[in-house]
Amino acid sequence: MDVLAAIALASEPPHPTKLRKDRVKLKDKIITPFLIRSILSQTVYQAIVLTVLLYLAPAFFGLKYNIFTEY
Repeated sequence: MDVLAAIALASEPPHPTKLRKDRVKLKDKIITPFLIRSILSQTVYQAIVLTVLLYLAPAFFGLKYNIFTEY
């Protein structure tokens, strides 16, 4: 969706009435408590999944995995 908005803005200038709309007020919170909770839960989930995949996936799939290789 961001790409389509960028193409729209690059192809023709915005209408003057759209530029005069009310701006976001400083008292409005952009990052809500729900958003913070979602970001933190997604961070924890991805860290757990990546850690499990990094260390336990070779055992699950029967692969040899050696972090330290000698040349």
